[in-house]
Amino acid sequence: MSAVSGPAEAAIEAEPARRPSAWDRFWYEPRSVAPLALLRIVLGLIITVWGLSLLPDARAFLGVDAVFPQVTPVRLRWSLFQLWGTDAAAITVVALLIPAGLAVAVGLWTRVATVLSFVLLLSIGRRDPYMMNSGDALLRHATLLLALTPAGAALSVDRWRRHPDRAWEIPHAAPWGLRLLQLQLVFVYLFSSFEKLRGVPWLDGTALADAWRITDLARFGIPLPVYDSLLMTNVLTYSTLVIEVALATLIWNRRARPYVLIAGVFLHLGIEATMAVGFFSTVAVTLYLAFVPAETFERWIEVARERLVRR
Repeated sequence: MSAVSGPAEAAIEAEPARRPSAWDRFWYEPRSVAPLALLRIVLGLIITVWGLSLLPDARAFLGVDAVFPQVTPVRLRWSLFQLWGTDAAAITVVALLIPAGLAVAVGLWTRVATVLSFVLLLSIGRRDPYMMNSGDALLRHATLLLALTPAGAALSVDRWRRHPDRAWEIPHAAPWGLRLLQLQLVFVYLFSSFEKLRGVPWLDGTALADAWRITDLARFGIPLPVYDSLLMTNVLTYSTLVIEVALATLIWNRRARPYVLIAGVFLHLGIEATMAVGFFSTVAVTLYLAFVPAETFERWIEVARERLVRR
């Protein structure tokens, strides 16, 4: 028998359910995992290419007689090379990134493959931190955050093995893992903008001219009239600042987001064309997929499915 009866019980039953707060909807309201699936595929391919690019120089950078032969032990900085520090270990650790990245891309044992990729990337970075750059760190962080998400729930071998009759379905899940990936990207631009605004060259509009004169990082020579022109340098320098600030703030606005992402793509195309900065631009633009609406990805997936069925 209920402890509450009569009018009081009727009032409780008639009370509408409390609407979730904006905070709860942002982190926990189930959403399509299509963006995570596409993000997983591209990040897995990047991990594979990253391993292939480092493999020829594995011994030179990570072996016993490497450029940086020993790393000073630091508490709570564990690495696979502390357990096995030979030339064979250097080649093995880098080579394992190739199948691990492919497993992430196709969604085979997705969680295990993603965690393994993170451990390998972390071990390489701690073996020789001086050969790494911000792009390598961003790839490592993105891999760790991807391991916290249901990235293998769609468009994966794992999905096909568990639900062969519903392999093309896109399930929904709480998006908190996707939100962490979004925040990771936003914080990159937020702190980058903050540091730039503290420096005199960025405020006086000459920073890019200084950067283009660093021949060690130059991918192609910038024509002298470009970086020797004060007007051109000012326009490009301040444009870079505006785009990075927008990527840290306006990217959350749905109406402004497409324009901000397009501007970001052109920014990184410019960086990639003029400066050799590793995989930074590639990983950063890949993380833009976390902000593309799930409906867009679902339309792409449906088109791909229909074409495969026809064939």
